[in-house]
Amino acid sequence: MHAIKLMDEETFKINLFHPNHSCPQIFDVKNVKTAWLKEKYLQKFKSDPKRCVKGFRVDIINELRVNVSKDQAYRAKRAALKALEGSSEFQYTRLWDYADEIRKTTPSSTILVGTEQTDGDERFSKFYVCFGAMKDGFKAGCRLIIGVDGCHLKGPHGGILLTAVGVDPSNNLFPISYAVVNRECRETWEWFLIVLKHDLNIARQDQFTFMSDKQKGLMQSFDEVFPGAEHRYCVRHLHNNFKQAGFRGSAFKNALWKAAKACTVGEWKLRMQEMKSLSQSAHDWFNDKPATQWSKSHFSEAAVCDMAVYAPAIKPMNHEGMWSESCIIPPLPPNFGRRAGRPTKARRRELDEPTMKHKKREVGVKEPQHPNILPPAQVDNEEDATPEGGITQEEIPPPVVAPQRYKTGPSMFQQLAMSMLISLYNQGCKSENLHQ
Repeated sequence: MHAIKLMDEETFKINLFHPNHSCPQIFDVKNVKTAWLKEKYLQKFKSDPKRCVKGFRVDIINELRVNVSKDQAYRAKRAALKALEGSSEFQYTRLWDYADEIRKTTPSSTILVGTEQTDGDERFSKFYVCFGAMKDGFKAGCRLIIGVDGCHLKGPHGGILLTAVGVDPSNNLFPISYAVVNRECRETWEWFLIVLKHDLNIARQDQFTFMSDKQKGLMQSFDEVFPGAEHRYCVRHLHNNFKQAGFRGSAFKNALWKAAKACTVGEWKLRMQEMKSLSQSAHDWFNDKPATQWSKSHFSEAAVCDMAVYAPAIKPMNHEGMWSESCIIPPLPPNFGRRAGRPTKARRRELDEPTMKHKKREVGVKEPQHPNILPPAQVDNEEDATPEGGITQEEIPPPVVAPQRYKTGPSMFQQLAMSMLISLYNQGCKSENLHQ
């Protein structure tokens, strides 16, 4: 059918019409653009941001009867998520506002924002968060055991996420604090543990137990910050090292876990004899690994608790559009990048480990450096730059710099001192109310 719209009328005139069709249906439609797909499926991505691209393409084919390439589907999903969540560069500029909003809603929280000068620009370097409810809940009733760990961030700017978790009366994980740093080393771990020590007011180190997986620089940091604390190691990581030493198979794995779960010293000795019957060298591998660090039979009884852990609560925050704008220079995104030795996305699994199917995660695309500071246009050769073929020097717009009303933010020490003073003030108010 072929029709045209009549001039000055809202009607169409049909010039050609064939009721019987013999041609096949065409699924390649050029009018289906990425921007149109983003607007059409924006609400679906809002309800399910992690929906896979394969299912997204199937929905388009079933609903629209058109073919969409895998690359176009990725672009539409990336554009929809960017419209919903915003760019990561803009989110870094709101870090100071986010910290101020948390301090308003929960004054006892500890929020530290660290920046560094790089080529005359303020760039993000560290970030630490410990909510007041988590802090008070741990001190009120959690067991005196803290597990620390770190993992890589797979966003467009990279970095390392450091976490500290406790154990509640029901033996469930209780989050305490987290931090984002540039790399996992002794310096960053010492900084994280020192701030954690001040937050939890740890005076008697011999009463606390820390569990870790012997990450880079972590043991030296424990000896420096918590020299009198007890250490425990993750048996899962211990089993991985055990397999790397050549002791593979379900027999060695079961013998190790039986020894780790032994409740008495006599039972532990019996399990170790079973290990010795399997292999003398496997039994000797544990000679330099004290049982107090990995077997339940040798653990101390100091990690006790009561039931007042969930009395505090994290108060709700206002929407991002209601945050008050701080007068501190917004930091630029970090230049952490991907360092040598970074683990692969698909972890290699052992022969005795069950396989699971995971969805493929996407890596974002880097955006311009700063929404408030735009670099001038670049011209390779000024003589060749003409109005027809490029940009002349007169047409290059001047850079947009940050307003002069911005000021430098407080240092990490000043932020930590402010948080400690607020905590002391709140404790004084609580004591006064109890006396009354």
